[in-house]
Amino acid sequence: MFGLAEIKAMNEAEKPPVPSRFNGLYLPNKSDKLKTDLTSQLIAYEQNELNEEQKLNFFQRLVNTGIVWKLQEHYGRIAHSLLKAGLIKLRKG
Repeated sequence: MFGLAEIKAMNEAEKPPVPSRFNGLYLPNKSDKLKTDLTSQLIAYEQNELNEEQKLNFFQRLVNTGIVWKLQEHYGRIAHSLLKAGLIKLRKG
């Protein structure tokens, strides 16, 4: 299970080396954008800054990516409750 600090550390550790022709600019790819967005959403959730619709979208996204099952148990319990209530859905395939 990973907490917010571990996720941030993984995000930083997973950045690929930057070719010198970019003069030190980091150009993220789609995978990096997903991590950044999820990190931002995690922080907003932890700081209770999301409204109900945003929370549902956040947990749906965590379930869709499978990340929810790798985070602290709290996230899995909330996702399970939302799934059971039919507020979010398991992604098939």
